[in-house]
Amino acid sequence: MRIYFRVQQRIIDISKKVFKLSLVILGLSVLVYLPYFVYEQYIVYKTEKTFNMLNEAYQKTVETSNLQWEKGKMNTEILANAFLKNLPVEKNCEYTNDGTCFAKQVYFTKEAIRRKGVGLRVVSSYKVLLKDGTAIAFRNLSPTCDLSEDRCGEIYIDANGPYKGPNQFGRDIFDFEILKDRIELYDIIGNHFPNCVYGGGHCCGAYLFQFRNRNYKSYRNYVKRHHIQHVNFSQTDD
Repeated sequence: MRIYFRVQQRIIDISKKVFKLSLVILGLSVLVYLPYFVYEQYIVYKTEKTFNMLNEAYQKTVETSNLQWEKGKMNTEILANAFLKNLPVEKNCEYTNDGTCFAKQVYFTKEAIRRKGVGLRVVSSYKVLLKDGTAIAFRNLSPTCDLSEDRCGEIYIDANGPYKGPNQFGRDIFDFEILKDRIELYDIIGNHFPNCVYGGGHCCGAYLFQFRNRNYKSYRNYVKRHHIQHVNFSQTDD
């Protein structure tokens, strides 16, 4: 009988130690993962905030002034200034590429296939820095933008600013498209996000807004497992 109680007590003691160890491991896991989770949600918040701010600024301009597309005279500087009237701008670097308003060098996501040309787009764009530290670059694509659904221009944002890395598409840099009457998430093709997952980090804003994370590698594996068709942009150049 005594042996039985001793064994039972021993089991209880071991269970208590295992429970305490589990709590320690759980606590350490939270401490390790929490900063990443907080930063992840910060990027989501900043990207959504900037997207909404840009849309509101553009809507105000569209409502109060006649943009130059109708005259066929639209260019990148005119387009950028259409936004700047209604944005909290800290510094306007225009076309300067010294790293003050936007990172001098941008990169592609490690999970995606590298793509040429996009970095040059940012370098040649009109750049500003907002008061909250967000970096923005504007680029016009059409002097006329004939149809309302045509892509008239592009916007690149760096959610954590030009002075913090990694300066990667899909990590802290996201792109939007300018239509004639609004801003949209760049190139949403169904729900498969091929440009984001396979195109070097393009169009990841759409993925970010829907899934609230940047786990593109996990999504790529999901695509493979479920045999979802995707467009491979690895051989395309902008």
